[in-house]
Amino acid sequence: MIFRNCIFRIYKDTRFSKDKTPYKNNLGASLVEKGPKTLNHAGYYIHLEPGKSFLAGGVYMTEPKNLKAIRETISSDGDSFLKILNKKSFKDILELQGTKLVKVPQGFEKEDPMGDYLKFKQFTVFHPLSDADVLDKDFVMNTVKVLKEIYPFNRFLNDAIGN
Repeated sequence: MIFRNCIFRIYKDTRFSKDKTPYKNNLGASLVEKGPKTLNHAGYYIHLEPGKSFLAGGVYMTEPKNLKAIRETISSDGDSFLKILNKKSFKDILELQGTKLVKVPQGFEKEDPMGDYLKFKQFTVFHPLSDADVLDKDFVMNTVKVLKEIYPFNRFLNDAIGN
């Protein structure tokens, strides 16, 4: 993994934005096992911005075939998925977020016990960071602890995708 390929640019695309300031107010880095800044595999994301910093993991805006594979795996192996999400150390610091469909997606039983999870269009977990967290002398070690908690979630997703 080449570090410079993991950092998102600080310039922002102003073509379609009302805000024409040329720079972002944040620094983002994506750490993905299968390559930098890819959307097709689960990985880690670090977002640093005054008052809005966070750590995240999972898949965001993945290809439809990958989303389907993840949903199929959740439907067939819901116990493993729930074991990850319900682990106390995971639940204490991470929250599953993402946009959801109103109904269970086509191809799945409406009464699927994992139906609420099958509605997700992204499978991402978030850990908010305060400015004090970011400036703490133990920031790097604390970040590593959070990313280690995300690892089983990412492994589940990447195994579902087939990687």
